[in-house]
Amino acid sequence: MKFYEAKNIIRDIFESSFDKPKYAYFIKNLLKNLEEKPFGNGGAYTGNFIPRAYQSVIRKMERIGKFEDAEGNLTDVLVVELQKNIPLNTLEPRSVILFAGT
Repeated sequence: MKFYEAKNIIRDIFESSFDKPKYAYFIKNLLKNLEEKPFGNGGAYTGNFIPRAYQSVIRKMERIGKFEDAEGNLTDVLVVELQKNIPLNTLEPRSVILFAGT
């Protein structure tokens, strides 16, 4: 990918309304070792499939894929839909990391 193409994709992602296919395309280009792997049900997790500690904050989550770094650490790349009226600035960044590790 050329520099100007990457710049345009990044601008489009962060200056527009959320668009899952565009986000997935961006992530696939950013993380070259991304294995496209949605959740086992092929869709989204809602309700009881979301860890209890996060059910008041997260309405729905989908996995775009799994990323393995050079040291063999695995990370799920998620699209998370928050419950209504949950401002992002009220979420503790550490909670996102803990959630990804559960």
